[in-house]
Amino acid sequence: MSNTLTPAAVNALFEKNAFIEAYAAALALFAQQPGDYETGLIFLRTAIFIERVDGVIALLHDLSARVPPQSLHLLLFQAYLCDGQFKAAWQHLQQTGLPTNSMAFHDCAYRIHFQQYNLSAALEQLNAKERLGDCTLDHFLKKLEIFKLQGQFADSRQQLAMLQSSVPQSETKTRAQLQLWHAGIAHDEHDFALGLRITGQLIEDFLALPQVEQRVNVAMKTKPWTRQRQHQVIKDLEHLILLHALPMFMVAGSVLSLVREGDFFINDKDLDLGLLDADFEHATQLLIDSPHFDDISPANYFVGYKQLRHRATGLIVDVTHYQTNNEEVHAIWRHVSGEILRKTVFAKFALREAFFPSLRCRVLIPDQVETYLETLYGDWRTPDKNFDTVIAARNLSELTPFLLSLGFIKIADALHNDHYQKARSTIEHLQGNGYQHRLLTKIHELF
Repeated sequence: MSNTLTPAAVNALFEKNAFIEAYAAALALFAQQPGDYETGLIFLRTAIFIERVDGVIALLHDLSARVPPQSLHLLLFQAYLCDGQFKAAWQHLQQTGLPTNSMAFHDCAYRIHFQQYNLSAALEQLNAKERLGDCTLDHFLKKLEIFKLQGQFADSRQQLAMLQSSVPQSETKTRAQLQLWHAGIAHDEHDFALGLRITGQLIEDFLALPQVEQRVNVAMKTKPWTRQRQHQVIKDLEHLILLHALPMFMVAGSVLSLVREGDFFINDKDLDLGLLDADFEHATQLLIDSPHFDDISPANYFVGYKQLRHRATGLIVDVTHYQTNNEEVHAIWRHVSGEILRKTVFAKFALREAFFPSLRCRVLIPDQVETYLETLYGDWRTPDKNFDTVIAARNLSELTPFLLSLGFIKIADALHNDHYQKARSTIEHLQGNGYQHRLLTKIHELF
């Protein structure tokens, strides 16, 4: 047995999607070699994937006398950070012995601030790294992401132009990545025409690549266990919803998974909530003012939609405003100017309580939930893992420039990252809602 316990063997299990076996092997390997920091990182990686970071923390404390102090505190720093325990992460970072003005210390501090969504402090740490000589592409992309999230579009464009001028023409993959950033910035600035031009050119560039028809789809690896974190979010939400009597209910993929599977989809990266006929800003602010959620909606974001992050788990909670209009219910995202970005229309519904044993708490759902799901998804009983509710909903009032821009960004990103099945599905979603384009037809025919 011990002869088979190697980092390569653990990685092989992981690549085969044998995640539990990989975790067990990594645990045994680290127990044998607690002084090997790289083995500890492998153990942490497998644990994160199956939501067992608590196991890493427990074992590190049990083996603390056998693990070199700096390795111990670095591993505990990362484990507590992944577990959303930021105070503990700071404590162990300070015990690593890393000089406080070192590249490594600033990088760790950046990670804590960014995960807490303290963007200004995270940017300060990146600037400190830059003063110490960090001029890597990854470093500048992190800064670009912060500028974008803060709505500092002028800084974003300046950073992007600097990066584009420094990347050689021969590095086509990197240049495509930067163009995708350009399209994303244009989209966030609501310059959808520019976003479409950029992504259209990226698709043209992809089609011009040699032997494009022989390219192999790369399946996206998704985390198969997130339910433990999802249930924690629901527990905190239930408390706030009951405390403030909020008409907040499960919508979209979250209610689909509960009705069809009896629990949340195991690879869901977010939870979907709706607020029916109530003061949207006041209700969402109550969640933000609690100890559990941060508002991570980008600056100048939509009216009628907010993106929250659950502090303890890092999971995203999307909240959409639903409003009754005569015999219909409308869910509308608007730009601050009043422009409608996305609108879905449902038959009028009320809310009812539902109890799902897996959740061990009550949630609100539409009273005519099957009608709601059929309106949104069509054949909701048949799983479609590539269904993208934002752009593929069956009850969209129209494919707005916002949705087309977003759809083209998704397609270009999927193509340049070899996720061809995802690109094909997104194209089919757009075509299913009545949109035709020669580039999309050519891509669809290829794959």
